[in-house]
Amino acid sequence: MKIACGSNDLKNFTKEHFGDSKYFLIYNIDRDNYKLLEKIENTSPKEELHSDPKKAKSIATTLNSRNVKAIFAYVIGPNIIRIRKKFVPIISRISDMTKALDKLKEHIEDVEGELNNEIKNIVYIE
Repeated sequence: MKIACGSNDLKNFTKEHFGDSKYFLIYNIDRDNYKLLEKIENTSPKEELHSDPKKAKSIATTLNSRNVKAIFAYVIGPNIIRIRKKFVPIISRISDMTKALDKLKEHIEDVEGELNNEIKNIVYIE
């Protein structure tokens, strides 16, 4: 399964909202392994208003074009309402992405279980 992580320094999750990340790191992950596939610079438009639907749509289009199924973040903003229709939101309380990805492998079935839901539930990683 492909997931997108939001980061500013390529090592830790951004402490800002996922959509404000400088980069989206696309990983392929399963129960045993994860592999970085692609680093994408976030070129979504600046918000004209808080939880701007244009920004959410831009990010969703970018991630959908890469067949991303879930977003993995430290903080997700108010656009979570929109993204839960397209992606499984995964919220980590671990800021180090390597440690968080290792922990996520243990919960990958929880994420996969949400894929067919019309509105996806949040998966928490601690």
